[in-house]
Amino acid sequence: MLYAPWSTPCVHFSPAFAGLSRAHSCDKLRFGTLDLGRWPGLAGRYGVDMNAAASQLPMLLLYRGGVEADRMPRRSADGMRTAKGRWGVRDVESCFKLHELATGSAEGEKHK
Repeated sequence: MLYAPWSTPCVHFSPAFAGLSRAHSCDKLRFGTLDLGRWPGLAGRYGVDMNAAASQLPMLLLYRGGVEADRMPRRSADGMRTAKGRWGVRDVESCFKLHELATGSAEGEKHK
């Protein structure tokens, strides 16, 4: 999770992210956080606008084999707009198919 401590949505989502990590962490699936408030230079590397009005934080990234496979919130095809809205644990589990990835089921294997 990419976050900034000054971002209210990040503060609100942090407990949910911790719960996702506890529920789904295993050898096949690992969770981590990166404080863009502390390392703002990395925001550009991940294509994150640090402006509070941009609504890009928190940003969840899914990597497979060292390559970004998905992110939440999602960006438009042209990369210029980020989907807005609030999401919860079930939304994240569904978007990234965490149950399947953690168990290595056929559905999760499709996403490799």
